[in-house]
Amino acid sequence: MGAGRDLYASDVHAPDHRLLTVTDVGGPVASALLLDLDRTLLDVEPYVDYCAALAELRRLFPDEAVSSVDRAWGSCTRTAMAILAARAGDPAWPTASAVVERYELAGVERCRPMPGLDVFLARIDPSRTAIVTLLTERAALRALERHGAPRPAVVVGRSAERRPKPAPDPILAALGVLGAEPSEAVMVGDSEVDEAAARSAGVRFVGLTNGRASHGFGPGTVVVGDLLEAAARLAALGLVRAAPSGAGAPPSVAGPAPSGAVAPPPGAGAPPPGAGAPPPGAGAPRPGAGAPRPGAGAPPTGTGDDEEANHRPTRGVTC
Repeated sequence: MGAGRDLYASDVHAPDHRLLTVTDVGGPVASALLLDLDRTLLDVEPYVDYCAALAELRRLFPDEAVSSVDRAWGSCTRTAMAILAARAGDPAWPTASAVVERYELAGVERCRPMPGLDVFLARIDPSRTAIVTLLTERAALRALERHGAPRPAVVVGRSAERRPKPAPDPILAALGVLGAEPSEAVMVGDSEVDEAAARSAGVRFVGLTNGRASHGFGPGTVVVGDLLEAAARLAALGLVRAAPSGAGAPPSVAGPAPSGAVAPPPGAGAPPPGAGAPPPGAGAPRPGAGAPRPGAGAPPTGTGDDEEANHRPTRGVTC
């Protein structure tokens, strides 16, 4: 990545709520799906101590001066990834990557699924899917395994043998395994780095905002709010299974009557008038009986029982 290159100069665009069609994104119906991992499928970065990893990298490369890779990350994450990107091909790169991977493997044990993940994964074909990530392959596979995700055809993680995103190398490597041409693929990612990598590889791109009011995705990118909307758009390209008819409607508990079943006569099974009715006042509690004491049973506050609230990740925290 050239020094000083600004990947984020695009104007901010409003989300595109059109149906994604072949005409919208150009090219044929797609046969390969490429997915970013962190904050596309899983929320990983807030649970990885990239500041501790960076401190170790600084001891390995004390004079390294780098620019950031992704503005959506915290400063420690940005700097650690930028050092690895700048040192690609360096004999010390495997050691540096292993330092960061150690913290990533610890963090993925606590990572959280992005909204709509289960529904999205149920609709994709893993044999036509690749994960393209800045994490190592081992960390990415562990994160997917932990959340019960089907194993994709290939995971392309960071490697000393190729430049990371925003270079096209990881995407082209994934396409090689899938046996697909760039024009036959679509990538879904949450950042401008993903977008730049897809564009440079000649792959169509769907930008995931995760609820952000503004973003830096460029013209021509179809923008979606979450994985559920992404699935709906990708269905038009044949990349995900169509949502089942009536999806979301609760099934009938009893179900339809079996064929040939005899319906009961009107009123059958109804109790006779007044049957079983308790005498007036029977069973009525005494005044005040059973009333809880003031404050009794109220849950204590500040006990840390709300783990979701206590550990809810914040996007772009500067660590």
